[in-house]
Parts: sequence; structure tokens; C-alpha cells
Amino acid sequence: MSSHVCLHLLLPAAAGLRVTDLLLAEGAGGVEFSLHPVAARGPHIHLAADEERVQGHAQRQHLSLVLPREQATRLLARLQAELAGSDGGWWISPVEAVGGFKPAAEAAQ
Repeated sequence: MSSHVCLHLLLPAAAGLRVTDLLLAEGAGGVEFSLHPVAARGPHIHLAADEERVQGHAQRQHLSLVLPREQATRLLARLQAELAGSDGGWWISPVEAVGGFKPAAEAAQ
């Protein structure tokens, strides 16, 4: 099994953008991440707007980061402070393996 984990963050759009700005500003140390809009519901999601209560979910951003466990722990500690009071949550899942695809020019050699 890889020493990497996947840190999942479920955040309001503004907080998702703050986190991606933070990652990009720091160079992210080779961290792989993606950001996707999702319809969220759960114990860490507050349905604040009337529309959210009618629909039964809130529009959030799901930010997934693949990184070494130690780096995920440090980042999560920082985000706990940076995102205090934000409506959202997080979880960590193991990564069995991680890798990349070579560009076509390299693969042909």
C-alpha cells in the first residue's frame, strides 16, 4: 500500500477557492488535487438557504488531494485554523497506489 492518502474536503464555494489559492500560492509541493461542485447533505452540512432546505442538499465544493499522510496531517491542521467557522467537513481515505501517465512522446521511446 502507498504511503499516500486522499484528503477530502467538502466546503462552500468561497472556502474551496481559498484552499486552492493557498495550495497554488505555496506551490503545493507536488500535491495532486481536483475540485468539483457537488450536492451535499450530512452532519457537517448546514442547509441555510430556503432553496437548500427545499432541495434537501447544499451546493458545495469537493476538493480531493492525494498526498503523503504526514503532509495531509499538517495541511489539515492548518486548514482547521484557516477554515474555522466554515460550513463543511473532511475525511481521509487510503490510497492503494499512485502514479501518472507518460506524455505520448515519452511513451513512444
